[in-house]
Amino acid sequence: MQCPKPDCMYLHELGDEAASFTKEEMQVNTKNMNRSYYKNYIN
Repeated sequence: MQCPKPDCMYLHELGDEAASFTKEEMQVNTKNMNRSYYKNYIN
């Protein structure tokens, strides 16, 4: 059954494992992106 809400953002089924990441991986990558931004654009 398809979701009746056209603008729904809920993940109704699991995605590909290769495209998934953990909360910890997200936090580490966010920190690295912030450091890179400040290093390249603020200095």
